[in-house]
Amino acid sequence: MSVVAGIDGWVVAAVTGEQPCGYAPTDWLRAELPASGEAAGGGVSITVETRLHAGGMMPWALLGARFEGSMGEILQVEVGHTADWKPGAEPSCQGPLGRPLVPALPLELARGAVAGLTTCDEPLPLGRVTVAAAGYDDVDSSFHSFDQAAYILRLLLPIPIRGDTLTKAALQAAIERCASAGRY
Repeated sequence: MSVVAGIDGWVVAAVTGEQPCGYAPTDWLRAELPASGEAAGGGVSITVETRLHAGGMMPWALLGARFEGSMGEILQVEVGHTADWKPGAEPSCQGPLGRPLVPALPLELARGAVAGLTTCDEPLPLGRVTVAAAGYDDVDSSFHSFDQAAYILRLLLPIPIRGDTLTKAALQAAIERCASAGRY
C-alpha cells in the first residue's frame, strides 16, 4: 500500500516492500558513510516517487532501495546506473503516482541519487543501501529530482528498518524536513 503526501505543488508517494521499475545496472556508484549503531536485522525495501508542479515543468523521479544490515563499521551506499541517457526510451513501468516511466537510471540521475543519499544526515545502522529500481521521465527528470527523491528515501528508510509502518504523517514530516533543508 502506498502513502501519498505533499506541500504546495510537490507530491510524494512512498511504498515499502515493493520495488517497481527494477532494472539491470551496467555499473555502480559507491559511497561509504558513518553508521549509527548496531547492524539491523533482515532486509527492507522502500520506493519513493516525487512529482513537482513548477510553472509548466513537472520534475519527476522514482527511486527504490533495499537496506540489508551487515556486520562492519560503515554504511555502504550502492547506486546502480544504466550508463548514458537514451532519449526516446520506452516508458514501460509505473510507480505509485501512476505515470508511465522508463525503468532505468542514467548516470546523470544516479549521481543525483548518490547526492541525496549521502548528504542527508538521517542516522542509519550498519549495513548496505542498494538502489536498483528507478524510473524517469525522458523530459521531466533531472539530477535535482533524483537528489530530492533520494533525500526523502533516506529520511524514510529508518521506519521499515525499525519494523514500523510507514504513515502519511511520517511521509509529510519527511517532506517538510527535506523542504526546510533547502532541497525543495
